[in-house]
Amino acid sequence: MMVVKALQVCAVPWGYAGMHGSKVNPAVLIFSIFLDIDKRCPAMHELSIAQNLAELAIEAAKHTGMKRVHALHLKLGVLSGVVKEALEFSFDVVIEGTLLEGAKLIIEDIPVKVFCPACQEAHVLSEPFPMRCPVCGTKTSQVLEGREMELFSLKGV
Repeated sequence: MMVVKALQVCAVPWGYAGMHGSKVNPAVLIFSIFLDIDKRCPAMHELSIAQNLAELAIEAAKHTGMKRVHALHLKLGVLSGVVKEALEFSFDVVIEGTLLEGAKLIIEDIPVKVFCPACQEAHVLSEPFPMRCPVCGTKTSQVLEGREMELFSLKGV
């Protein structure tokens, strides 16, 4: 069980130096959550995604009559905005005490695929940036794949 040792919340007005000397919008809150295991808590973004993922998987498992889920298969695009390691950590936390407890989260990384207007073809990029056709070098913003996050399979009994 995770225990929060300290929660520090501070708002830094625009124009003032925030943490590490950066400027911060007044609406931005900086959260520092420290756990008893002396590791920073995963980003709240990934924690809420893990919670929603677990709820979706539990609902699907119950609908199909599964008593225990052994594995969840997830497609995660490079441009999804989700930190894979934080999602994995968060997932392990949120499944405790559920029919997903002990299940493996198997993540398939989906690379960025763009459409090149010059070549009139789709190409997979080896790196997400810069978004240029790897064949002719033309800039493109037409992303075909790489933004998705899709729970596509559950395995269990």
